[in-house]
Amino acid sequence: MTVPAAQLSSPADLLPFNDLGFPQHGRYLLDLDEVKAAFVEAEVFRSSTTRRDCWQGLLKYLQMWRLFEARLAQAVGDEGLVTSLWLGGSFISTVRLHPRNVDLVVFIDGSALTRADELGIRHKTQISKLASRGHLERDLRVTPTVVPYYYPGTPWQREPYSADQENYMVKRGGLDDWWTRARPEGDARGAPTPESGKWVRGYVEVRLT
Repeated sequence: MTVPAAQLSSPADLLPFNDLGFPQHGRYLLDLDEVKAAFVEAEVFRSSTTRRDCWQGLLKYLQMWRLFEARLAQAVGDEGLVTSLWLGGSFISTVRLHPRNVDLVVFIDGSALTRADELGIRHKTQISKLASRGHLERDLRVTPTVVPYYYPGTPWQREPYSADQENYMVKRGGLDDWWTRARPEGDARGAPTPESGKWVRGYVEVRLT
C-alpha cells in the first residue's frame, strides 16, 4: 500500500472498515508510515488527546528493541530480531478518539535466542522487561505480548513439536483469534462470551524485516 499524498480523512480511506468502527475481518499489511497516516494523523483523529502520545510511545518501545538487538548482534545476524508486529485494540479503530494505549504483539526470531544461549549471551531479563505490560503501559502507553517464532513445520507432521514450536503455534493462533473479536460497548472487561467473541474485526500487521 502507498499512503496518499494528502492527509487521510479517516483510516477507512486506506483499508476497509465495518459499521462497528473496526477494520473488516482480516489481517492488513501496512508499514509504519501508513499506520501513522491512518491512525494518528487522519482528519477524524485531529482532536485526539492521546493518539500522538501513543504513537511516540510505540516508537520509543521499538527503539528499545533496536538497542537490545544491537547487544545480540553476534546471535541475530542480518535478519534482525523483531520480525513483525500485530497492532489491534482501540488504537486500530475509529471507536475511540482517545485510546489509552497501543495493544500489540511482537514477533521475534526464536532461533536468535537459541544462538544467544549457545554463545553465552544473556537475554532473558531484558526480554522480560520488554514484555512487562503494566510497566510499559504506564511509561510508554504500549501493552505488548512478545512471541518467539520457531519454525513449526506443518500442522500434519507425524513427529511431535518441540515445546518452543508448540508455544509459538498456540500463541499465534490464540492471538489471531483474540484480535478478531470485538467486545460490545458497555460489556465488562474479561473473557468474552461465545456471543461476544465472534470474529468480526480485523487488525494490522507491520513487517519490520
